Amino acid sequence: MRSTEDRRIDVTSESNGLVYAFKEPEANLHIDKRSGTQSIEKAILILKELAGHPNFGWRVSDLAKKCELDKATAHRILQTLKANRLVAQKNQDKRYQVGPLIYELSLGLNDFKNFELHTKKSAEALARKTKTIVFYMLQSGFDFTCMARFGNAPTQLMMFEVGTRKPLMMSAGGVAMLMAMPPPQCKRVMAENRLRLKKLNIPSKGIEQMWKDSHKVKRAINAGATVPGWVSYAMPFCNFNGEVIGSVMMSAQEDRIAHHSSDFLFELLSKEANEAANMYQQFFQSKLEN
Repeated sequence: MRSTEDRRIDVTSESNGLVYAFKEPEANLHIDKRSGTQSIEKAILILKELAGHPNFGWRVSDLAKKCELDKATAHRILQTLKANRLVAQKNQDKRYQVGPLIYELSLGLNDFKNFELHTKKSAEALARKTKTIVFYMLQSGFDFTCMARFGNAPTQLMMFEVGTRKPLMMSAGGVAMLMAMPPPQCKRVMAENRLRLKKLNIPSKGIEQMWKDSHKVKRAINAGATVPGWVSYAMPFCNFNGEVIGSVMMSAQEDRIAHHSSDFLFELLSKEANEAANMYQQFFQSKLEN
């Protein structure tokens, strides 16, 4: 088996003064076929899906379909996770959601809390300054996870609530991360995303248009391609090893965002992304290097 270092893609990409180098994303949708690990992989996959929909929860039949598991297997895993308080079941509709043990285990992650607190404060300050909605997103394998959001969003943008997991191609924030990747890695991620979107019957026309528009201007932009009348800009940030961590995205109605030039907004996003990289270094990487 190759080591983690062997899996590194030794390619760099320069964008807005930052140099990025990337590793292949985790194969988070592929179940390990080796005996003794399949149940663990399936349980992790279920937990990821539950965590990605924190407010609504999942019916066991829908969750099994989403995870490409048979219903009996999904139910058995859910009952084990429930017995260990990693999963909870709502009384009113019997839907499953993440359990209290997930929160209890996270209490010791002080560095993550500090970084999250910083992103929330930064999102609020940037949103007030620009009168936009600001999101902080983290790369999670082939997906992004919404880490922080400030500002009221329309129904179409509510899909990006805190904790949401979506394929990278589904937002300007995800596109920003994709554009910063070396071409071979970007192609692999996009191929996986396209296949998954097709399986989920999610319309791809607007998503593909967002990618084309961004590729044309060499900046992550969603000019009403997926949410008519709304514009989103995004900028990636990375750790000091050059590995992509996430992105900062701002969204607003076309008439409101038109008060600012795109160059001005991207300059603000670039500063925000650099600040996020510095904070990540402060909270995480410096400790790893000591």
